[in-house]
Amino acid sequence: MNRSREKGAIPVFITPTRRRSFDDSGRITLTHGDYPAAMRKVADSLEIPLIDLHQVTKILYEAWGIETSKKAFGQSQRSRGLVPAGESQVYQ
Repeated sequence: MNRSREKGAIPVFITPTRRRSFDDSGRITLTHGDYPAAMRKVADSLEIPLIDLHQVTKILYEAWGIETSKKAFGQSQRSRGLVPAGESQVYQ
């Protein structure tokens, strides 16, 4: 980070978004282990701005719920590779 800063760059850390993994009570589960917390700790110690998508997407997905949150992931038959008979896949 220091070398980047010396060259005029402004580093920014961005935590990963949550995966769409709900527990039985409709709460998002932790699937990235300690990685997001480690990013926060390093960003804090090096005084690097942090965009915490991990926390933001937890709030968002839980507010949307199990069904509505599917829209954030583009989950449809087509996105899972299921194409109606007679149609070809766009991406191969």
